[in-house]
Amino acid sequence: MSRKIEDLSPPMALKAKAWELAMESEKINYIITCTKRTEAEQAALYAQGRTKPGPIVTWTMYSKHLTGDAFDFVIMFGGKPDWAMHHKDLWAKAIDIGKMLGLRQVINHDGGIMEYSHLQIS
Repeated sequence: MSRKIEDLSPPMALKAKAWELAMESEKINYIITCTKRTEAEQAALYAQGRTKPGPIVTWTMYSKHLTGDAFDFVIMFGGKPDWAMHHKDLWAKAIDIGKMLGLRQVINHDGGIMEYSHLQIS
């Protein structure tokens, strides 16, 4: 799995760079945890929590990560990843920045957010 913005599709790379600049401007610390995945990497993640041990971490075999049209991130606070989302204001600002750039989260058929740490091109 890549963490490099350069591995994203050209349109997504431009949006990711703009997102990073805005995050820096807002003084929000983060780490991009995943950009592009291979089909084998996606299959391994999909198996987790289904046919292999661990929690379910992906909901599809057709992720936008396969085409380089998505990235995952985590907010950093005090030098540590905030996976538990204790700093909801920072998470909300990160998502709002993404939305202003034309990115979106994955929404299920009930209108719920599938993954907070994921932004993609529609």
